[in-house]
Amino acid sequence: MMQKRNLYSLLLISFIAVFAASMALANQVTFETKNVARCTNANGIIQAIVSADSISAIEVVVEISGDATTPVTFTWDAGFMPLWTKVVDDTSGVDGTLPDTIRIAAMLLNPSDGALAAGTYTVGRVNFLTNDLCTGTINLLPAVFDYPIPAAVQTQFVDAATSAILPVVVNNGVVSIVNQTPSLLPVANATLPFGSNFNTTLSGSDPDACEALVYSKVSGPAGLTVSAAGAVAWLNIPGSAVCENAVTVKVRDKCGAEATRSFTITVTNIAPVITCTNPPPAVLGDVVSGTVPATDVDGGPYALLYKVVSFSGPGTVTINPVTGAFNWPTVYNDASYLGTFTLCVSVTDSANLCPASPANADTCCMQVTTVWGKVVIEKVHDQIQGQFTDVDVMVGTSSADLP
Repeated sequence: MMQKRNLYSLLLISFIAVFAASMALANQVTFETKNVARCTNANGIIQAIVSADSISAIEVVVEISGDATTPVTFTWDAGFMPLWTKVVDDTSGVDGTLPDTIRIAAMLLNPSDGALAAGTYTVGRVNFLTNDLCTGTINLLPAVFDYPIPAAVQTQFVDAATSAILPVVVNNGVVSIVNQTPSLLPVANATLPFGSNFNTTLSGSDPDACEALVYSKVSGPAGLTVSAAGAVAWLNIPGSAVCENAVTVKVRDKCGAEATRSFTITVTNIAPVITCTNPPPAVLGDVVSGTVPATDVDGGPYALLYKVVSFSGPGTVTINPVTGAFNWPTVYNDASYLGTFTLCVSVTDSANLCPASPANADTCCMQVTTVWGKVVIEKVHDQIQGQFTDVDVMVGTSSADLP
């Protein structure tokens, strides 16, 4: 039983080997398989593999079918033409609506021209224009061409020596319509002050000839807009945008393929400048007051805001946060209020802080001094000379206490 099984296995292996060898030596016609872009003039190459026997005629019947409607024409490859003196190009089965059937044939009329020896040859091509489709296939298939004579022909070769019809193995071809991804040129980063305008235009491209691209914003500031045509605008940039603003934009084709680009818009701010001037010395008990001036060359982004940073003296210094006017009430007869003290104040425009906007405030310091008041002796009128009288002697610690 084991011997029979082994014999069967050997016979099967031998059959497979002989079949493979016969396929390798068989005459063949191959329709090209390839990917083709949308809206493109392209072609499907037809190759003939001639085995050991030379041939004097060749006939190819191809059906073009699939889910894409394309105008189809056929032409012989120029390298094959000189070997033949008769060409049949029958496109009676072509109406421009798939499937279309084409019969092409060439034969040798003058034996002195020589036969087509064994080898691989490009014998023709099917030219076509792909439609504006995102996907689709065009199939190149073997077919039978019917004639009323009657006759039915299919792809075949004619032996040059015997004129016998030689069988041909036909390999199908598939042409796939593919969408190509668009591309988007880089967008330059920008640096500009708040309150200004940012404008640029996106530039995209797509290898597909029939493409219509649409642009849009993926992410970025709320006020930044991107039109479908690619115009980017951010008008009157608000002060809240001071610092870096990341933007991502994209281009999209009709088939949904996209390309994105990211860039940064840096919005700058100039910090305000404050100036301190020492107020004149004040009498103890008075209110020390003054105003701290400040300037902001870019006017924002927000209204100036003043505050006391530090004070080395007693009591409390108050400052108007809007105007910068300050007051320090001193206390009558309290010697701790006497002397010179340091008052530091600041002003800010409240802009965001970041590497692009490292400062939004300025600080200055001034010296505040208080002194004792005057000694005043009462002046008496109509006093008789040589007589004594009482007078008042007043020590004032506030200018308001003294006449």
